[in-house]
This record gives sequence, C-alpha cells and structure tokens, in this order.
Amino acid sequence: MKLNLDTAQITISAGNSQITMPFAVKATLHNSDGLVVTGPSGSGKSSFLQAIVQYLRSSGHRPTYAVTGELVCSGLSSRPVVEYVPHDLDEFFASPNLMQEIRISLEFAGHSGTDLATNLREVIRASRLTAFVGRPLATLSSGEKRMAAIVSAICRRPDLLLLDEPDHEISSDRLPTFTRLLSHYLQSGGTAIIVTHKPRVYENYADLSGRLIRATLPSQGSSPASVPLSKPPIGDPVVHLQGGELYSDAEARYPELLFMTHGFTFSEGDVGFIEGPNGAGKTTLLRELAGIRRRRSFDAEYFSGTVTADDLRHPDDVAFVPMDPLSQMFSGTLLDNMKLAVHRSDRRKRCWRLKDKLFEILATFGIAESSKPANLSRTQRQIAAIAVFLTCPRLLLLDEPPTIADIAQQEAMRDLLRFLVTNGTTVVMAGTNMSSYSDVCTRSVTIRRRWAE
Repeated sequence: MKLNLDTAQITISAGNSQITMPFAVKATLHNSDGLVVTGPSGSGKSSFLQAIVQYLRSSGHRPTYAVTGELVCSGLSSRPVVEYVPHDLDEFFASPNLMQEIRISLEFAGHSGTDLATNLREVIRASRLTAFVGRPLATLSSGEKRMAAIVSAICRRPDLLLLDEPDHEISSDRLPTFTRLLSHYLQSGGTAIIVTHKPRVYENYADLSGRLIRATLPSQGSSPASVPLSKPPIGDPVVHLQGGELYSDAEARYPELLFMTHGFTFSEGDVGFIEGPNGAGKTTLLRELAGIRRRRSFDAEYFSGTVTADDLRHPDDVAFVPMDPLSQMFSGTLLDNMKLAVHRSDRRKRCWRLKDKLFEILATFGIAESSKPANLSRTQRQIAAIAVFLTCPRLLLLDEPPTIADIAQQEAMRDLLRFLVTNGTTVVMAGTNMSSYSDVCTRSVTIRRRWAE
C-alpha cells in the first residue's frame, strides 16, 4: 500500500455551517511505515484522522470532514481495510464482552477453528488482558478499554490503522505492551497514523523509532504575559481520606479496587494529583468525591475507609470535570455556558471580575467567548469546562487532565491551575502520569490495584 498525504487545510461541516483550519502535513507512507502527528490542542489532529476515514470509506455522501490537498491511496486491488480507534469509544466495540470482541476481530481477519482458538489465547496473553477475560467491557477503566480497542483493531489486520491519542489513558506499566503490539503490526506490513501529545513514547522505543515519520504542527497561540498568579500558602484541610478499599458499582461480581495504605489530605491552596495504573479506581474515587457535598462522608457500600470533607455544603463548592465534558455543556457558546453557571451562583459579581483574566489564558488554546463546545477538540473542551466554573469551587476534581505537547499551551495550563488556586479553589487531578504537572502540584498520592496481572 502507498498513501500520499499533502494537505493544506481541513474543512469541518456541521449542518449549514463550516469551519476551516490550516493543517499542513506532507508525507508518503508505504507498508510498515507509521506517521506520528503532534501539535497544539485544537489544531485539527482528530479531524485529520476522521477526514482520512471518510475519504477511504467514501460512499458518495458529502463528507463532514474534508481535506484540501492531496490524499491518495494506491497499490491495493480493492478498497483498503481501515481501522480507526477514536477518542470516544462509546460506539467502537461490536460486543459487550472482551473475549467475544477479540474473537470477532480474529474471525474478520480470516481465522477459524483451532487456528482461531490458538490465536485468541495468544492475543490475550501477549496484550496482558488475561485478568479481563469474560468481563463485560462496561466494567473496565478508560485505559483498559483503550487497550482493548487497540488490540481489537490490530487483530483485524487492517491496511491502515488510525489511532487518536492512544497513549493518553494508558498507564506507564502498559505502554511497553502497547508499543510492542504497534511494532509487531508495522513489521507485519501494516501502515499506521497516530496523533498524539506524547511523541517521545514512540521515539524512545527502538523497534518503532526507525519506522516512524514525524509531522509537527506549528503553535497557533502565544503564552499570556501578564496574569498575576501568585501562589497562596497551604490552608485548612478541604478533603481527607483514611486508607481502605474502594469498589466500583458497575458490576458486583467484578469489584474494582482502590487500595490506599496511608490515605490523603488535600488542603486549601493545594494542587493535588492522584496517580495510579489503569483499573486502580481513580475515576471511581473522583465520582465519589464529587458527591461528597450531599453526604459529607462515605464509608459504606463501596468504600471500606472513610472520607470526610470540611464544610462543603454550598452547591458551588464541588465541581467534577470528566475526560470529555461535552455532555455537561449545552449547545451555546462558551460564554453562554458561563452565564448559565454564574446565573445559578450567588457569587455572580466576583465571577465576572475574573472573566477577562481567564480568557487571556484560554486564548492560548484557541478558545474564545464565541467558541462552541461541540466544535472544540476533546482537550479544548476539558479546559473550557474548567473555565465554565467561574464560581471557583472550593474543590475542583479533574479526571485524566490533558497531556499537552505545545510549550505555550503547557504554560497556559499551569497558569489556569494557579489561577484557580489563587482564587480559593483546591484542585485534585487523577491520572496515569503526573509528570506533566509535577512542577505545579503541591501534593500527590499513588494508588494501586488490589489484584495482580
């Protein structure tokens, strides 16, 4: 297979409106080649992958995503088999069960009988998914689902594999498995295009680095110059957890664990990070903390330890921002979303005094008052959702904070966190790797799985 890419811009159609953005990528990919595309948030990387999918699977309908320039696939007798693993996996899986999902993919690739059973066992072993055999996919963590989706896509032996930030949710203990599977796919003659904020994941892996072409998109923003962000001293405790075990309620037969030996305390002025591998219960813990305003503590059905919160009683006191907060926002502009949040708050005057300073920071991410959440990238939406909380909650919970490659946007993200802390918010993030935020975090805690793989 030969794929020629020489693009100039991407056009996104939504109803009767269109958005056009520059997107200059030039590369020629052959069998066993990979293209790694990195660039600022909102530069069109995910739209680029979707434009390729729509082009190669074209059925004559007007595409939602279109590329201006050359995008030609040759060297195949028929339409290429394309597997696309998007950020949002809600509609990706063909089966609710992990084992059945991989079996379907192997059957698609032509395996049957004894050969199918042998390959199924080998794939499960090589991808370190043995602990999840027979489990419903709904009970897996986001990182575990991501790994399962990549394995399922590779098992189909596509001519072209498209991966949208595959490394973002995969914990460091699983990255070697992921890169080994990707390397094997390329060695067997496959072609891959990967968009990422972590190009070093691929550059540092010897079996991959020689097969990859890198395309870096230019920064479109500039770092804000004059936002006062002095850090206040650490104050009184806001939330405290004593060690114990946390169980997910997704499926009673498959208890997910959070095992803490010492617990934690996050205080006013803290930027905290809860770090742990896939499946350790980080998101479950944040969701429990998000409901603590109503209970003030929890220690019964899903948690064997005790969590207490100090005076978090006001509706604005606790805010939770998931990995993709689109469902939390309505279809208007970002400013409309802010107005709605502020209208519900009794802190209106204070909120609007902060708005202009906040938008100075957001401009670096290409986010403006008129931006609509549905037209933003997933990373931009997560950052915009943080900004919606002009009410500056006492406790802000951020699930899998974005990994950002662009230097100006990295600094702007740190400024956004400091901005919140300066205005009285305690920030608690949870993710697989805190290295991107180590210089701004004041406290961190590590959690681990109860079971061993």
